[in-house]
Amino acid sequence: SVASVAHYQRAIKAFSRWAWRDGRSVDDCLAGLRIRGADTDPQVVRRAPTEAELVALIHAAERGPVHHGLTGHERAQAYRLASGTGLRVSELKSLTPESFDLSSTPATVTVAAAYSKRRRTDTQPLSSALVAVLSPWLASKAPGEPVLRLPGRRSAEMLRADLAAAGVPYTTSAGRFDFHAQRHGFISELVAGGASVKTCQELARHSTPTLTIGRYAKARLADVAAAVEALPVVGTAAA
Repeated sequence: SVASVAHYQRAIKAFSRWAWRDGRSVDDCLAGLRIRGADTDPQVVRRAPTEAELVALIHAAERGPVHHGLTGHERAQAYRLASGTGLRVSELKSLTPESFDLSSTPATVTVAAAYSKRRRTDTQPLSSALVAVLSPWLASKAPGEPVLRLPGRRSAEMLRADLAAAGVPYTTSAGRFDFHAQRHGFISELVAGGASVKTCQELARHSTPTLTIGRYAKARLADVAAAVEALPVVGTAAA
């Protein structure tokens, strides 16, 4: 993203300046490097899908034909996993039957450090409702083989085809519904459900709560209205 590029530019400029001030280089060769897009918002604005949109998407996928090398059921399971765990496409692609422990309490799915964005082994709890849907499907998968053969960068095309079949718009005034938007939806549902900031940060696997709440959690009008409705009306209480 534009913001990530700006962070890298700041880091390399700081290193160059330190090397010069510490006498390790004859000058600060990057002093004139301009940090581009430092104050620019991310170019991709995503929306958190509503429950109705996700249900329509999954049902459309289930009924749909094979495309991008996946049956409708396989695509539906991919969307269920993405929206129910917040895992990224690359993380979903890395999962094998051994990644799941459905007999533990709670049931879990584990992403190996090599595939996790923060480069450490991540274990996510699974809801009982999701486990009920996954169990028979996972039982049919070969040991050691990927449970989802997602088409990598073409996952966006796959999702758009199913969104069109479901009658769900890809883009609205609230933002884009791409594959990663399901991660936004996962985090937004956690926040709306009353989970603490720390819990949301842990489940999102973010380094800071600012990223979790500031960029990923989307407050829907109904949630905001409910919060306002709970406020007392000053001056109406009996003395």
